[in-house]
Amino acid sequence: MDARTANIPGAGTLDIPTGDPSSNQHTRQCSRTTTGRDFHRSRTECLKRKTAIVPPADMRDHVLRVLEYLNQQDLNLPLLLWELFWTNDELYSDDKARYARTELMLSQEFEDLLQLWHKPSRTHNRGVKTCAAYEVMETFVCDTLHEEVDSEMKEVVREMAPTTWGLLRRASYTSRQESRNVMKNPNSAILMMISMAAYNRSHHACKLQKLNTIYSKSCGVGAKSFDTLNALSITMSQKWAYNGIEQLSAAARMEMLKLIELYPWYLAYDNLNIAYKTYEQRLDNQSRFESGTAGTVLIIKNPAAPARSILSNPRISTCLKSPFIRQRAVHRILRFLTETPAFNFQTYLHKDSVIFHRPPPIDPLPTGPEHAMLQFMLDTLDIEEASYEGNSRVLEAFFKQLRQNTTLEKQKRLARGDVVVVTGDQMTASRVRGLQVARSEDYNSYDRLAFIKPQFGWLHAQFMQEHSLHKQYYGTAAGFGLKQDFDLLKRKGLGAPSVKGTFHHDFQEALYHIGVAHFRDMWRVAAGVDALEDLRSHTPEQLRDIAVMIEDMEQQLPRLLFRYAGGNNHNYAIEILELLQLLQREGSEDLKLFIKSFAWLTNGTGHADSFYPIDELQEHNIRDIKVIFAVLGPFATWKYILALVGHCKHGKNDSCDTLHSPHSSNMIRSRSHSPLCNFTI
Repeated sequence: MDARTANIPGAGTLDIPTGDPSSNQHTRQCSRTTTGRDFHRSRTECLKRKTAIVPPADMRDHVLRVLEYLNQQDLNLPLLLWELFWTNDELYSDDKARYARTELMLSQEFEDLLQLWHKPSRTHNRGVKTCAAYEVMETFVCDTLHEEVDSEMKEVVREMAPTTWGLLRRASYTSRQESRNVMKNPNSAILMMISMAAYNRSHHACKLQKLNTIYSKSCGVGAKSFDTLNALSITMSQKWAYNGIEQLSAAARMEMLKLIELYPWYLAYDNLNIAYKTYEQRLDNQSRFESGTAGTVLIIKNPAAPARSILSNPRISTCLKSPFIRQRAVHRILRFLTETPAFNFQTYLHKDSVIFHRPPPIDPLPTGPEHAMLQFMLDTLDIEEASYEGNSRVLEAFFKQLRQNTTLEKQKRLARGDVVVVTGDQMTASRVRGLQVARSEDYNSYDRLAFIKPQFGWLHAQFMQEHSLHKQYYGTAAGFGLKQDFDLLKRKGLGAPSVKGTFHHDFQEALYHIGVAHFRDMWRVAAGVDALEDLRSHTPEQLRDIAVMIEDMEQQLPRLLFRYAGGNNHNYAIEILELLQLLQREGSEDLKLFIKSFAWLTNGTGHADSFYPIDELQEHNIRDIKVIFAVLGPFATWKYILALVGHCKHGKNDSCDTLHSPHSSNMIRSRSHSPLCNFTI
């Protein structure tokens, strides 16, 4: 007999009134090989095998005799179980009682008994279903579940609250979905359910609601929508949204002031036009159209970026080096051929030739998360920047926000060594350069604005180039020109150039399609073939030679200069000349590197396909002010825009990155253990 069961009465022998001595011997043989839980279950199994051969009538008599004996002792089954299970102090520690309790609790039949008590399979009368303990067990289960959920709601989701998580998952996800769905799962919905319940219990459990509030406000959700979402416990209140965004803005502003002391930075700004509509007009309250200025500071944390203090060292250069782009142009012409369905490049015999590989970039811009630029929107100004005086006030106000001109020492630092690149459209660059000319005879470098290097944005330069091409090559529908091609391609809205709407995108797309068609026809003419399929018999070297014959491009900047000069775009022609003078003659190597690497294109993510012109970034910020955070109604004032819109922009990036990043999406979609599902409510 096992030592742990030696002191338990009846552990070695079973007193079964069957009159067969061999039954006790058989039971003892079963019990000698098991201990603990297995011992109790094996004993019950031995008894079941013994009673299985007893006729039902005899078993009925045994049970009735037991019930009769209970009746003689003034007991029934409920009272027997009540006294046996931990209510009678005398039986609480009795060995026989403990053994009997353990034998029942650990038996496999106990689960079957619970199911029979809950939903018995037999009826005691025709048409009447036995209720048994259905109501009692339902009430007990609900009360127990409520206590368990109440306890787990105070803990961490999923890790410390498996019951609550499993209950909600079963309610929102079927077993069929579990086996069928590969990407979709209800983890994010369950997390939101639990966070809503926790927020209703205590307003301190609101981390997910705070994140949703910042994100929703950054996406332009209205006040009425906020009231509805707050009533559903999805977001915080509208008042908290304003206070929270202002606190985030203050923190972002302090971070910006620290970063501009450590890293190179530059300034971009553009005009902002807002129409104020008055719903009840009075003599002193009329609808009006006002102009302001929105600015952005871009901070370069790239370790390869030159310091601001060395950008101002002048160095006259006589070397006229320019990147030669013929190799890339030849590759582009080859792609026009290989992307043709008729050529069927995938089945071309020499498709793996290095001639078809993309050429290395001439001057690659750095990519990666560590090279992503940081942007901070400055407070919107109620100052127009179309005039020289307006630009002077704008620069003074922005430098004051950046605390670069608050003390005499900071003004001296700007004047003596630092360089600030200011980027905008052509008018902004022209006005800043005009201010420098007007102040050229002032006493010091700070008053002369000598530390500012104005740069035009390439987005507006593309606008002007497109307008010049449209003006020169538009033609007529009956003759030759773009008009005839637009009609054949059924492109609408390209009759008159515009800087608004989708003209820029539509015109670029149309030019690309027209250009591809012309280049493919030039392939046919230059190679002397009737169809592009005939070029499949040419070797890669022969195709490259034909592409060189087709391509004869000059360098991009001189080409743009001739385009603007010949197209009567004198302002941009001057900007190109100023840029060529800076890059080829006057600028130091560090300044030229800074302008080409960081002052033309910006990249807020670090991805290789996420570069776009800086003035386009500024247009996006202005779009956010005018559309995403549109201000309407009688309280739509410049003070309101200053207090809210800039603050919303500060909180937008972090919240959107958190909810839109691939890492967050993978966490929500993951079928395995997810850190997002362990969000501490």
